[in-house]
Amino acid sequence: MIPLSHAQNRLWLADRLGGRDQSHHLPLTLRLVGELDTRALRQALTDVVARHEMLRTVFPAKGGIPYQLILGDAMVRLPVIDVDEAGLAAELADAVAEPFDLQRAIPLRVRLFRLGPHRHVLLVVLHRIAADRQSLRPFVTGLCEAYEARCAGMPPAWKPLSVQYADFALWQRDVLGDVRDPDSVLSRQLDRWCMALAGLPPRLRLPGESPGRVRPGGPAESVAFRIGPALHRELHALTRKCRATLFMALHAALAATLSSLGAGHDIPVASPVAGRSDEVLEGLIGCFGNVLIVRTDTADNPSFRELLARVRERVLFAYGHEEVPFDLLAEEIAPAAAAAGEPLVQVMLALNCAGPPRPVLPGLTVTDERIAAPTALVDLELAFTEHRLANGDPGGISGSLVHAAELFDRATAESLIERLLAVLREAVAEPDPVPGTLELLGPRHGRGALPKSRTGHATSRSRRAGRLRSGEETAAGECPLRDAAGAYRATVPRSAATPLEASLCQILASVLERNDVAPEDDFFELGGDSTLAVRVVSRIRATLGADLGVCTVFDAPTAAQLADALAESESETPEDDLPRA
Repeated sequence: MIPLSHAQNRLWLADRLGGRDQSHHLPLTLRLVGELDTRALRQALTDVVARHEMLRTVFPAKGGIPYQLILGDAMVRLPVIDVDEAGLAAELADAVAEPFDLQRAIPLRVRLFRLGPHRHVLLVVLHRIAADRQSLRPFVTGLCEAYEARCAGMPPAWKPLSVQYADFALWQRDVLGDVRDPDSVLSRQLDRWCMALAGLPPRLRLPGESPGRVRPGGPAESVAFRIGPALHRELHALTRKCRATLFMALHAALAATLSSLGAGHDIPVASPVAGRSDEVLEGLIGCFGNVLIVRTDTADNPSFRELLARVRERVLFAYGHEEVPFDLLAEEIAPAAAAAGEPLVQVMLALNCAGPPRPVLPGLTVTDERIAAPTALVDLELAFTEHRLANGDPGGISGSLVHAAELFDRATAESLIERLLAVLREAVAEPDPVPGTLELLGPRHGRGALPKSRTGHATSRSRRAGRLRSGEETAAGECPLRDAAGAYRATVPRSAATPLEASLCQILASVLERNDVAPEDDFFELGGDSTLAVRVVSRIRATLGADLGVCTVFDAPTAAQLADALAESESETPEDDLPRA
């Protein structure tokens, strides 16, 4: 029997316990205008399901233990439903909310809504036990390729996938081991997480929160906002100087905002990660995603630069231990809350660099239609999407704040966004304020709650809590990089001096999707981030057979520096990466 992955096991248990939470449903909605070949579309959907075993897998149990049962064949049903524009939203909502029978039916559901002879809306709903958000990219790409081929009367000309999700699940169980084995990788990493999250506050006192507690899954509302290209560029310039990333800067700004509004000085924020550390998994559909916790200490009125250094430490630690399933961690840290279905943290932050590719279907104009989140997974969820201009320069950041409607009103959510944007503007204007004149968490913002707040002030600690460090980290310092966008090549770049440098240049160029990268080009100045740094480590391992920690990419962000780091690592014994006080 093929076991479930750790993430799948949690979703299966939630389904069996009667959760049937539609937050576990992942919808994709495409509006199609033009001459649609319904038969070719049905065949293309079946082709994608045939290619990815996970989409034709059911999850029965034997002796109470679930396993993956891969079906040999699965024809996709494509019901066509006539509806007018006025009734479309309700039809979509009902189709998304419809439960899955994971033990008997494949974890994919498709509906085609016909608005007129040349106007359709395609709805694809995937259960998260079979797909995460990053899976939408290979799904959409495969659907477009298969539809084009079927319209031409041919099957898609695909090469077989080198691995399937079942291979990943078996690998994960084999490599991570059993949590009950104290010597297993999973058990050791879980111990490190427990040390890092010891004394985690049971609940933040969020600004503007209504009294009382609500269970997750209540109604949600959202507020959209945008960060302009100028501030986007300035944030990148600041993070390059600090050997940090935009993701880290957003975490620091959110922690500063919440702390200044009375949430205290111990700010845990959850962030989703792709969980695809090996490049062979990048084009696969499956449940790879995980959630990491970034715990930020904002005590002692740090400057933004100092706060960013603290966040950098915690993010690098989290990425170095990302294999531990979030739900397993929640059960270990707060078993009573986990058993009651309460979240370990109430705030989530996500940074998305790119969504699924824009679908291209022959003879059709295709637009992606978003379906608003009907339920709130956590009290506050901030999602940022980074946009780039055609030349690769920062083009602005779109954002949304999804909040529990029973806890916050719209005015409170909008005020929180205004405070957050003010912190970001101040950070790039003066990241090193003189103590007592422009303290990041000082009187300029105040320590009170937002207007209409119903909460009191959180008690401040007089001294900072102990700071954890990953053993493979070094102190965050300032990078001698130029601030101007595009100024990473002020002189003619030199050629690679060694075959190792040349290989590393090729790896960095491939990850960044650039034609070439010179040995002295800075990975982060060219658009690299935390997620891409993990991919670099994976490709170095696959191509060169060398193991490096993701922290090394931050401390040695050029091909030349990475070559030196690899040379040094060959003659050194790796340090234990246990956090230490």
